[in-house]
Formats: sequence, structure tokens, C-alpha cells
Amino acid sequence: MNISVIEQLAACLEKSNLTMVSVENPDGKIVLRRAPSGRPAALPVPIEQPTSEVSVPAPTAEGTKHLITSQYVGFFHHLKPIVGLGALVTAGQAIGMVESTNLQMEIVAEVSGAITDVLIEDGAAVEYGQPLFEITE
Repeated sequence: MNISVIEQLAACLEKSNLTMVSVENPDGKIVLRRAPSGRPAALPVPIEQPTSEVSVPAPTAEGTKHLITSQYVGFFHHLKPIVGLGALVTAGQAIGMVESTNLQMEIVAEVSGAITDVLIEDGAAVEYGQPLFEITE
């Protein structure tokens, strides 16, 4: 995992009201939690070395998890009705919106499944590539 990605996640955590950010990709997993002093603290997570050249996420007992990230920079807004924890969504369904320079761009679910984590609050600043939702198929 690139150190600049970790620094960006820590900065987002520090600027927001979030208490935890978790990101998982083929390179590994990182969990950042807000320390009692208000500064983010990284929790070490063991990284499994891939056994082959192609790394495919293995489905868990609950299903495959997918992070929905922002493709835009701006301010995130939940759509009404709010898509929250446990909500069932379908691929292509609008689940949020990013507003930038008076343009409103939809965030859509890339897969069908259940929302297992909401990683951003309404009105929070969002960066390109920032995780917004976790969906389990």
C-alpha cells in the first residue's frame, strides 16, 4: 500500500468526524482509528503475501466485500431516503452524491449487496478515491 494513500486517509480521518477508516485491497489491509488525543493512530494489520501473480479477493463467509470510492472531489451528501447500514442496494443504484462547483455527481453502487459500513458523514469534504461505503455481496 502506497504511503501517500495512508497519509491521505489519515488526513481525511483527522479532518472529519469519523472515528475509523478501513481500507482493503490486494496489497493488504489498513485500519486507522482516531486516538483518544484526536490524532489518528494506525493499527498494524498483517499483510499476506500473494501466492501467485494474480491476486483475487477470496469470498468470506458473509460474501465478497467491495469498497465504493469517490470519483470526485467535493462535498458528500446522502440521498433521500438515506442509504445506511444493512440497506440492500443493486448495481447501478445511486447511493450518494458529491457536490463540486455547483455540479452534483451521483455515487452509484458498483455491485449488488448490503451496505456493511458507511465511511463518510453528510456534508463532509471528500477527495478523489476516498472510500465512502462498503458493500458485501
